[in-house]
Amino acid sequence: MDPRQRLVNQWNDLFQTARDFDKWGQVIEAADEYEMLAKKINRECNSESCCFTKDQSEILEKIATCLQSRGAGLQSTNIQQIELTYDDVAKVQQTLRQLLQQRSPQTDFPVEITPAMKIKAVTVHDIDTGDLEDVSDEDGDEDEHGGMAGRKFSDVEMISSHPLHGGKLFPRIPPEKDTRLLTIHIEKVGIKEAPRIVDPYITILLKDATGVDITPFQDTPVSLQKLNQYIHFDVNVELQRPLERLPRGSAIFFELKHYKPKKKMISTKCFAFLELDEIKDGSAVIELYRKPADYRRRRLNLLTTKKLYLHLHMTLHQF
Repeated sequence: MDPRQRLVNQWNDLFQTARDFDKWGQVIEAADEYEMLAKKINRECNSESCCFTKDQSEILEKIATCLQSRGAGLQSTNIQQIELTYDDVAKVQQTLRQLLQQRSPQTDFPVEITPAMKIKAVTVHDIDTGDLEDVSDEDGDEDEHGGMAGRKFSDVEMISSHPLHGGKLFPRIPPEKDTRLLTIHIEKVGIKEAPRIVDPYITILLKDATGVDITPFQDTPVSLQKLNQYIHFDVNVELQRPLERLPRGSAIFFELKHYKPKKKMISTKCFAFLELDEIKDGSAVIELYRKPADYRRRRLNLLTTKKLYLHLHMTLHQF
C-alpha cells in the first residue's frame, strides 16, 4: 500500500474515534483525541522525510488547525469560543479521506480558517517540538502513574507575557433569606517542589455536573510565601451563589497554576475539588489530582502518593 494512503487511513480511524467521543458528549476524551491527531499530522508535515506533496501538506496543516480549534473549543467554558461545529468537523474529515484524490491544489477547503484558529495552531505546534517534558509537571512523581505518556497540550494555557498577577476575587454577594453563603479560606497547598514553583496562584471555579460554569471564575493573588513543601495563600474566597441555588452534582474546583519563564506561559500544575456533600463549617484537607482538570470527575488520577494536600477552612453564613 502507498505509505501516504496508509497514513491517511490511520489518521481517518483516529479522526473517527475523536468524532465518536464528540458525538457522545465526552468532551475531554474528544479534545484529547483531536489534539493527538493534530500532533501526528503536524509532525509528519514538518519532517524532512514527509511523503506528501507541498499542496497535500498545506491541506493537512489546515486539517490539523481545525482539529486543534475543535479540541480547544470543547474545553472552553465560553461557548462563543467554539469556532467549529460538529458538522464542520465532519466536512474536514471528508477532506482528509479524499486527500490523495484531490486533483487541484486550488480545491476549496470546506471551512474557513480564521486568524484566531491559526494562532492556536502555531501555539500548539511550538510546544510540540520535542520539549513535551519541559511543558509538563516537573515533580518527581510522574513514574507513580505512568510517566509522561498521558500529557496533552491542553494542560497549558499560553500567554504572550507574564503580567503582575494581583488576583481577581469577588466580594460576598448580597444575602437572601433562608439561604447559606460560603466563605472558603485557602490556607496552603502541599507540593513536593514548592520552593521551585514560580508565581503560583489558584483559580477557583464553580461547575455543574456537566462541567459548565455556574459563576465566573476567581483567581487568588500570586503567593509570595513558600515554606518547605507548602505554598501559602491565606486568602478568602466568597462563593458567588447561595448553596441552596446550586444544581445537584455541582462542585468547586481549585486549579494550582504557575508561571514558566523559559516558555513564557502559565501552566496548570494540579487541581482539587469540593463536592456539595463535603461543604461544612471547619477545616478540610482535600486530595490533589493530575491535570488536566476533569470537571465531570470521571478520570481522576492522584498527583502523588505522598501526604500533600490542599488545606482549606470553610465558614457557612446562614441568613
